[in-house]
Amino acid sequence: MLGIALAVSIAEFLRLQKQYKVKASLSFIVSSVLGTWLGAKILYLLSGPLALTEILNFSFLFGGGFVFYGGLIGLMLTQFIYLQLARKDRSWLLVSISILAVIKGHIIGRLGCFLTGCCFGRACDLPGISHHPTQLYEMVLLIILYSFLRFKTSILKVLPLYLIIYGVFRFLIEFLRADTIRGIYFGLSTSQYISLLLIPLGVMLLWRHCSNKDNSKS
Repeated sequence: MLGIALAVSIAEFLRLQKQYKVKASLSFIVSSVLGTWLGAKILYLLSGPLALTEILNFSFLFGGGFVFYGGLIGLMLTQFIYLQLARKDRSWLLVSISILAVIKGHIIGRLGCFLTGCCFGRACDLPGISHHPTQLYEMVLLIILYSFLRFKTSILKVLPLYLIIYGVFRFLIEFLRADTIRGIYFGLSTSQYISLLLIPLGVMLLWRHCSNKDNSKS
């Protein structure tokens, strides 16, 4: 399922970059994928129970053991460094396209979580359901979010709006997930603390974008 999610993300990225007529080199795509993979693995190691002696096992390197927020942070850091070094024009457009592609892959990933029985939430009293299907809750939100960012807003606002909207949603849904394996500190999970960092980052980027737009009109 991870392979399917990655393939969907890359295919969506290639489709969008062609549509928006912006060039993306193979090195940009490969570095983005590697940055995502490394970020997801590193955060898993930092927050998960895996022993360091198991790091080089094939099952860890190419099997399960990924944390989405780690992958997202790894992607953003990698692209920021790459675009700064390469001094690419229209870099914000490439980043926005990448985020849209990530959302599509994330949708597939959450479906995979549901089918394999991981990431279920707290016990609940819903008819015929023993635990909150938080994977499906998130999948529905991601579908709505993708549709909104793709068709209802400026492509250059994709990253800041994504960080704000997904950050708020992820912070709230963590109360249903009860993901104690990733660590609960002072009543909040690791993902909630990351959300609290990404939401103001999104607000700052959105404010900066709107300020630059106003300045260009004056």
